[in-house]
Amino acid sequence: MFTQKRNKVKIFYANYLGYKPVVNEQGYETGANEAMYTEPQEFWTHVSPNRGRRDEWQFGDNLNYDKLIFDTTVPFDEKSILWVDQLDTTKPHDYTVSRVAKSLNHVHVAIERIDLRDV
Repeated sequence: MFTQKRNKVKIFYANYLGYKPVVNEQGYETGANEAMYTEPQEFWTHVSPNRGRRDEWQFGDNLNYDKLIFDTTVPFDEKSILWVDQLDTTKPHDYTVSRVAKSLNHVHVAIERIDLRDV
């Protein structure tokens, strides 16, 4: 029932590729690392309006998440970043994936809102 196409919304995701060392102006490595991601890709899926009820506990008792994505398959994993509430991919992402739970027929993804306004 929840897999009806009319209930899907557009989000963007970028998958984690790895990291690269940060270099300074002289070309020397600073010891810090910077995460690299793929270009943002469009994906239509079901996103819950808010956090699920506490009696569901499908991800355990102590996991922090704000919304739930559920579909039959998802092209991202726990290292991916998401644009859910704001779809302008030139701005920083607004969600990260907290946990992915796969069942026989569906995939449930717990996502957590982050604030990158100061970055």
